[in-house]
Amino acid sequence: MNTTPVSDEQLGAHVNELRHAHDARTEREAWRLSLAAAGRWGARAAVRRMQRPAHEALARERGGDWCRAAGELLDNLDTGRRWSVVDMTAVGLESRCVVGFWTPGLAATFGVDADDALAVNVPLLVRSRLPAVVAEHPADLDLADDAAGWLVAELAVHEAAHAIGTAPGAAGPALELLRAAVPTIPDTRRHDHHGPRWARSLAVLASRAARSIRTESWREWWWRLVAADLSRNTVVADGEAVLDSLAHDLRRPFHADLTTPPPGALVAMFDEPLGAHP
Repeated sequence: MNTTPVSDEQLGAHVNELRHAHDARTEREAWRLSLAAAGRWGARAAVRRMQRPAHEALARERGGDWCRAAGELLDNLDTGRRWSVVDMTAVGLESRCVVGFWTPGLAATFGVDADDALAVNVPLLVRSRLPAVVAEHPADLDLADDAAGWLVAELAVHEAAHAIGTAPGAAGPALELLRAAVPTIPDTRRHDHHGPRWARSLAVLASRAARSIRTESWREWWWRLVAADLSRNTVVADGEAVLDSLAHDLRRPFHADLTTPPPGALVAMFDEPLGAHP
């Protein structure tokens, strides 16, 4: 085998070039290259092992952007208030169970310039729900970025639906109180605060939000996400049935008056499971 002699100076220069190239990469770019390499090698187990830390790095880099985009989305949904979406970790709130919450007065609690605010546990949301969304393309961080942004947006719509019909609060719970209380809150039961009025508000706000989704595939995925939310958090096991019962509102969502009582057919769906199990 023929070889070309390389001087120490040339070798040193090459090493320095590589070092500078690697130093210039963001953490996201480093994970992208590693995942892509593992994907090319067919090392599925390695991809699965790398996926979680890669997603965590993505959340650290992009979590604030996802929250800002979700707040801007809410501002366009005609809820009667300007919103701020806050990453729980950014204000020192930790929980292994609570993926997000709203309570009156959070804008004052978090000190944000908005009429109202809600909190999203970005790391927990990404860790618990993103892998299933990108299961068919686990090495694609661009897809993960887009999907995580919409996961945060859907959760923001979920929480904003709780605020419909309430006045923006001037004062809220003290941040130190939340920091002490939130870690102790268990996973909520499905019917807690997720009745027919909330379900209608969620569906209508989601339909308004869907108008901003340009691609059909993402729009279809968005509605699957909303239906899963309804199935997971209400006593009605079939979220699609809830959406079907609201077809009139969802056809013209910006004309729906969310301060009026929800349709009787929707209320009946919520009453039946409760009535069957006194």
